[in-house]
Amino acid sequence: MGQKDIISKQIFKRILVDVATYIFKLELKSAELIETEHQRIEDRRSDLTCKSG
Repeated sequence: MGQKDIISKQIFKRILVDVATYIFKLELKSAELIETEHQRIEDRRSDLTCKSG
């Protein structure tokens, strides 16, 4: 799966450069994808705990 992800990112970057060049008339040579995923860490605690006994 990782290899497919790398290939799809390369294709997307190439399409981005082509669109910028031919549609928006910008002179780009390459593009960089910025990672937007961040790991989410939460501290979960209960408000009320009961013990039967």
